[in-house]
Amino acid sequence: MSASTNLVESLIAVGRVSANQVVGCSEQEIANIEARFGYNLPGAYKDFLRTLGKGAGKFQNDCMWKYPELLEDVPEATRGVLDNCNGTYKHTIELPKTAFVFLESGGSQIMFFDTADGDDPPVFLYEQGNQQATKWADSFSSWVAEYSNGIRSEARKPD
Repeated sequence: MSASTNLVESLIAVGRVSANQVVGCSEQEIANIEARFGYNLPGAYKDFLRTLGKGAGKFQNDCMWKYPELLEDVPEATRGVLDNCNGTYKHTIELPKTAFVFLESGGSQIMFFDTADGDDPPVFLYEQGNQQATKWADSFSSWVAEYSNGIRSEARKPD
């Protein structure tokens, strides 16, 4: 079972979403993302998009990560985060030329991977005010698995 499928099963098991709220991207929509940015996306991320790339109920609703907002809203928000870093914090953060930002949160955080780092690349987090991005997970699938494990652990905690 893929990490993305396991994530969906975890979300359903703890009652965060119902199966009919989980909507994946089509192959054409994934191709649209690749065409928009000009590079091939890693297989692990494509699996995530196929599984829940258009949404999963209230999963991560406080972040931008879904298709089609990946095409315009996420890049615009990323520019805002980096511009604020360069202006307010007086240091320059440059992402790799082949970086793909897959999640933006609150105008102050971005998560990305380098599309040149293979089919299951490491995930990096940049938070405003930091001098550099930090490695958040050894691979995209491990990032998804950690999230899934966290959901199941949270659900097992007594009230």
